[in-house]
Amino acid sequence: MTKEIREIKKVAVYPGYDNMLKDAIFDTESEAWKQLRGLPIYERYVELKRFLVENGIEIHTYDMYKDKRDIDLWFMLEVTPKNLFFFFRNFINPNKVIPILLEPSVVNYFEWRYLFIWSKLYKTILTWSPDLVKKYNNFIRFHYIPFAFDKTRCENLRNKSKKDKCLLIQSNKASKVQGELYSLRRKIIRYFEQKFPDFFDLYGYGW
Repeated sequence: MTKEIREIKKVAVYPGYDNMLKDAIFDTESEAWKQLRGLPIYERYVELKRFLVENGIEIHTYDMYKDKRDIDLWFMLEVTPKNLFFFFRNFINPNKVIPILLEPSVVNYFEWRYLFIWSKLYKTILTWSPDLVKKYNNFIRFHYIPFAFDKTRCENLRNKSKKDKCLLIQSNKASKVQGELYSLRRKIIRYFEQKFPDFFDLYGYGW
């Protein structure tokens, strides 16, 4: 007896943040995108939507669908108590949900601390971690698309005088997890800004 396979026509994204709803996560001109101050986060979702639409598949944030029962597949961006509770209270079949792990444990402690529990609920989980793929059969590795570089800055960088300097290339991030080093990163930056402003160059998103 062959098992019926339902064709996927409608995909929903549960982003976990209200400012990403109303399809703002697919719009690089949205207010939510502007709040990221240059971090190229939304480009990956814009590309995902383009790919799915070209293949006849509709994708929106979940709030754009009138009836959640019409949704064939869900993407859960990050596993948190709030996100899990949303799916539980709406009685959404875990077999229709694909969680996506986007951050390390220093950023999303809950996700990694209780991974051995919640991961048993889902048939497929996407992750950047090769270690999880080796350890669990239901984890599949994904690769981030390269961050787009603003070509209009190339000429300015070529003409900029080159000197022997200390260079730091890091994004501006934060974490509440004990032992995180993001705060140390900012202390180092502030130290060089105050003591050696002409010796230090900083490149990265979100500053």
